Amino acid sequence: YLPTGLVVAELSTAVPSNAGVLMWTNVAYPPFVSFFCIFVTLLLNVAGLAVSGALCAAYVGRAVPSAPEFALLIVRAGAIGLGAFINCLTVDGLGAALKAITVLTAVPFVIMTLIQLLPHGLNDKAMFATPRDGVDLPVFLSY
Repeated sequence: YLPTGLVVAELSTAVPSNAGVLMWTNVAYPPFVSFFCIFVTLLLNVAGLAVSGALCAAYVGRAVPSAPEFALLIVRAGAIGLGAFINCLTVDGLGAALKAITVLTAVPFVIMTLIQLLPHGLNDKAMFATPRDGVDLPVFLSY
């Protein structure tokens, strides 16, 4: 990530704009390439919103297996609507919203970690053990 961070820092200093990559391509390339970059960025944002809605619904479906399909549809629509709203905020509002979402996303993992660590402690032998017969990666990665 360091090389990318250095390039972004240099470009954002040379061409200061909230548009970031879109403005950099507009300055460096012909209009068609700039338009293509904007179009692909739009598609990626739309796809990212759709994926976030599907992931939220999948998490809720795993946490509450008896949840009706209509409730999961509402979760999908809510996640997409929240993402669209956050994308429309000002830069300061977007930063604050993303910090709040990061905290809300991390809290369940911190709670699950504490639930496991407090009564059982840290089992470093289990953490760093590798099975002698190897790992079946497709099965391991499917969970």
